[in-house]
Amino acid sequence: MVGDGNGGLALICTLAAALSRREDEKAVKRAPRRGEVYFVALDPAVGTEIRKTRPAVVISNDSCNTYGSRVVVLPVTGNVDSLYPGEARIRLRGAPGRVLGDQIRSIDKSRLRSKIGVLSQDELLDVELAVQITLALRPS
Repeated sequence: MVGDGNGGLALICTLAAALSRREDEKAVKRAPRRGEVYFVALDPAVGTEIRKTRPAVVISNDSCNTYGSRVVVLPVTGNVDSLYPGEARIRLRGAPGRVLGDQIRSIDKSRLRSKIGVLSQDELLDVELAVQITLALRPS
């Protein structure tokens, strides 16, 4: 029990550390590449931020992906009933998806789980356009 001195708290801390190590073991071991799609653990989320472990497209450059401790991702939803400016349609494992350009996130690499796909060049260009629209960037 927690109230029985430090013994209960120590047990809880030990269990939490073991669970954390198990989560770290699930993390991707090699550097992700721009345009790859991974399952990403997005919780904890706040407010209207997208939640759960779900697919996300890596959009940060390969140099940052290799040498940095974080990557920039855009979550993907299977809800394809609509498409708004700042979003892009993709196919992932044969199923349609929608990349959410307004949910851009910089995440620690430990949130990356398994790689599940790679965008085509055309899909990656559509994602880049979605980010340009979302961030009001001028096309290059």
